[in-house]
Formats: sequence, C-alpha cells, structure tokens
Amino acid sequence: MPRKGRISPLGIQHDPSQDWEAWEKFIKVHRTPDLVVILSDTGNFVALPRTFFSSNQDWKNLNQFVDQRVLVPV
Repeated sequence: MPRKGRISPLGIQHDPSQDWEAWEKFIKVHRTPDLVVILSDTGNFVALPRTFFSSNQDWKNLNQFVDQRVLVPV
C-alpha cells in the first residue's frame, strides 16, 4: 500500500491517521537528489523519497520548507 502524507507550513504529516509533526521538531537534514531525511529532536528519522510526492512542485515545496525551517544540514 503506498504511503501518503502532506507538508505545509505546519509541518509534516507522513501518515494521514497521525498528527502533524511541527517543523520546529526537526533539527537536522541530509539530502540527495531523490531523498530528504530529517531528524527530529526526539531522535526519530523521517525519510521522504522523491517518489513520495505526486509532482515536481510538491518536491520543490518540501525542499523549500526544509531550507527555511530545518536548522542543520549533515
């Protein structure tokens, strides 16, 4: 079953049945051309592959949010 989720100024909702994770919780990021991995302040990783997003614009939006809101690239 494909995973679905959303990104917004609120944060990331990587499972529609769960609450939003606020951007403020994410403290580090690692990126490749097709993958964004972010680390939360509780030590949890969220891996977001390019294929998770339905359009190039959604992928660009994710990267813009990460640029603006996640503190430290690794």
